[in-house]
Amino acid sequence: MLFVITCQASESNIYRRSASRLTSVPSDIPSDTVEIYLDGNSISILQTDSFLNQGACVHLNLSNNQVSAAAENAFRGLTSLRILDLGHNFISHLKTDAFSGLVNCQELYLHNNYISEIETNALRELSNVERLELHHNHLPHLISDMFSHLLSCIHLTISYNEVSGIDEGAFKGLTSLQVLNLAHNNIPSLKDQTFVQLESCTTLYLNHNFISEIKVTAFDGLSNLQKLDLSRNRLTDLKADVFYPLRSCTYLSLEGNEISAILSGAFQGLTNLKEINLSLNSVVHVAQWVFVPLVSCTTLNMKKQVVFSNIEPETFLV
Repeated sequence: MLFVITCQASESNIYRRSASRLTSVPSDIPSDTVEIYLDGNSISILQTDSFLNQGACVHLNLSNNQVSAAAENAFRGLTSLRILDLGHNFISHLKTDAFSGLVNCQELYLHNNYISEIETNALRELSNVERLELHHNHLPHLISDMFSHLLSCIHLTISYNEVSGIDEGAFKGLTSLQVLNLAHNNIPSLKDQTFVQLESCTTLYLNHNFISEIKVTAFDGLSNLQKLDLSRNRLTDLKADVFYPLRSCTYLSLEGNEISAILSGAFQGLTNLKEINLSLNSVVHVAQWVFVPLVSCTTLNMKKQVVFSNIEPETFLV
């Protein structure tokens, strides 16, 4: 469960300088401040020890500034910080130990920046982060161990980037992750054991990519996955056993692909699936008995532009 602040900060413990034309972090922030709002300014650089005396702060909002870099130890002193919002800035590179000192941070918002590189140890001190938002950036590749320090992360959003490759071990360490959003990227295929480390994942968004091939063991390790969205990709057929590891899956969307053939064994293992969406495809061949494994399915959506020209006998028998 994501962190929720239960205490109510009094106005005397809240520092607000939103949209105040600031170009640097003010030096007059009281040391007992619990929430700091510096959003909507023109701050471009976070200097070393900018928040050195802010040990009581739990929420820091620096969104909608012009931040392009943070000096070493820029966040030193923020020992109680739970939420850091750096969304809508100009950050392009996360260097090693970029968030040094934020050992208690639980929510980190880096969306709508220009991030194209995350060094291996950039997130090293974020072992307590439960939510990381990286959507609307320019990440081209997910490298091995990129997120290995995010042991508590539950929700990771990397949608609307430029990801075209996922290295082996890219999701290593994400043993607590429940929601992974990789929608709206440039992923062309899913390699063997891409998600093998994500034992706790229940929701996976891969929609709006360019996926044309899924290796047979790509989904190995996703034994607790309940929702898989593969809509708006470029799949042309569904091969045997691709979804076999997804025994807990209840919803599968394949809407808007280029599927022309559903081969024998395509849905093997999906015994708990309740809904499958195959609309907006051009299916011309469906193998015999292909839907037999779907013993729990109550909704099969094949609306709009799905054309059957070769349906083998007893195809829909379950």
